[in-house]
Amino acid sequence: MRLHSCPWRNAVAWVALVVTAGTWVPFFYTSGGAGHETDEEEFDFVADPPTVGHHDVVPPSAANKVVDLTKKPKPKTTAKAAQSPPTHSKPTPKKTVTPTPVPTTTSSKITAFLRAQLGDRYVYGGNGPDSWDCSGLSLAALARVGVDLPRTSEAQSLRGYAVSMSQLRVGDLLFWGLGPGLAYHVTVYIGDGKFIGAQNPSTGVVERSLSYDPPDFARRVL
Repeated sequence: MRLHSCPWRNAVAWVALVVTAGTWVPFFYTSGGAGHETDEEEFDFVADPPTVGHHDVVPPSAANKVVDLTKKPKPKTTAKAAQSPPTHSKPTPKKTVTPTPVPTTTSSKITAFLRAQLGDRYVYGGNGPDSWDCSGLSLAALARVGVDLPRTSEAQSLRGYAVSMSQLRVGDLLFWGLGPGLAYHVTVYIGDGKFIGAQNPSTGVVERSLSYDPPDFARRVL
């Protein structure tokens, strides 16, 4: 640069030089000046990361693992609490009261009536309901099944027909005496080798076996 004799013109020249140098120096270096390599430097541009939704977040523990996105997660199974089988308590059975059977057959009606009189007093000429003599009790027992008998043991011994002691059945009349028309005592056979009768004032109405006091003969009036 040539200097002028005028000082202010030299100052202007210096300013212009400085401005010009500032413009050309960067251009020199960027356009491949002396000693600068001609190959352009390659830059890797990284695009903005895609927006990540909450369902695509990879937990830190899986940062270094390969995640297979084609697999669907297995549904979580909730363990059901073990339930004990229902217990059904058995209902308390109701107490059933069995009614006393009502006699329906001829033999059961006779036997039931006679057993109901056991323990009653013996009274001569007694016709019940709480005291009896022998013929009064046998008359009432056979009346339960529709058989009409006379009042005394002598007269009753003439009714019906004779039956052997080995062929007795419930309802047969048992007599003590010399024979039909001469009997002085009567009872009623109830089966199993037994009879029920109003014996005497000391015993009243009792149940006895044939062997206790064997009768003299028997008559069947049914």
